[in-house]
Amino acid sequence: HILSSPSSLNRCLFSMSDGDALILIEDAVVLAATQITLEHRNIRISALSDDVDRRGISPIAAITLVDYPGFVALCAQHRHCLSW
Repeated sequence: HILSSPSSLNRCLFSMSDGDALILIEDAVVLAATQITLEHRNIRISALSDDVDRRGISPIAAITLVDYPGFVALCAQHRHCLSW
């Protein structure tokens, strides 16, 4: 799941399943500084490092920063990519 807008977080989380991944991009990287409630699901959360740096965000430890090649690799690891 690729989240670009913080306002779409709840809809995105509702559609996620165990083993899914969430990458925060664009304006959604502001969420990297907060605790996202995942209701005990096994979901990996990453944020695009360029967008995090551009906005001066300090992500919490649970967020993995990825560059553009890492973003592409995450998308390639999953059967479907949904953008929110």
